[in-house]
Amino acid sequence: MIKHLSLFNLLLLILSVVMSSCVQNVGNNNRQKFANVQQKEFDNMLAMNVKKYYHLGNDIQKKEFNDSVKLSIGSYMDSVKLFNNWEGTIEKIRMDETGQKSIHLSFEIKYKPEEYREICFEVDYVLPKDSTNSDKIYQTVRNLDEFSEVKFDGFIRTKSNGEAYYGNYSDDLIHSYPDFNFFLIDINLKSSNDSISDNLRNAINVSFESIEPLKLNFRGQISQKESDKRMKQLLPKFQAAKETLTKEERTYIDRLCQALTLNFIYGK
Repeated sequence: MIKHLSLFNLLLLILSVVMSSCVQNVGNNNRQKFANVQQKEFDNMLAMNVKKYYHLGNDIQKKEFNDSVKLSIGSYMDSVKLFNNWEGTIEKIRMDETGQKSIHLSFEIKYKPEEYREICFEVDYVLPKDSTNSDKIYQTVRNLDEFSEVKFDGFIRTKSNGEAYYGNYSDDLIHSYPDFNFFLIDINLKSSNDSISDNLRNAINVSFESIEPLKLNFRGQISQKESDKRMKQLLPKFQAAKETLTKEERTYIDRLCQALTLNFIYGK
């Protein structure tokens, strides 16, 4: 009798392990599959934050955790610098005229990795009226339908204290439904096969390096004299990197440098 009970208990244990594994696999299968390794890495980090948040015991713990996540996302952007060739869906495309000389584009790019989670990148893009015919982002977006699938490059806006910029009205949603303020650098239809050349990748790295003295001076961490000195040293390297680029790649770098400058100027 005891042997039969032991065997029965063993069978129950094996069955529970198998069922648990099946449920876990179903959950994993329901998650979006990412072709982009960088996007997958980022989303895994966000998914882990959701789990950690819902295991916290009170509002004090949640507030401290939220603050730490905002800083960790900012640190993540410092390390990866730029999102490249990510996939999402564009929606809420709007255009307004800001004064007599500028046009303001706004839209959202989203992806939904699984049920009860959606990541949103809020984009505001301003350009001169007289450049609409030549502006890559404007021309691409104007020809897109709502909910078109796109590939995009850019980076999450950060504050001067290192935190990521969120558009959420409540911190309760920044893990499952984060709205990131986003600087868009490039956008294409999902069906395109655009990839970054080695020359453009080098110019991107040099751009981030070249903007650093300006950022440090703006934040009061180095003097104007020291900033000018470092910029002078970096200028030949930056010019040499741009000379290797195609015309389209040079405009890509121009958009990147403008976004990097705006990021620290309006970071407070």
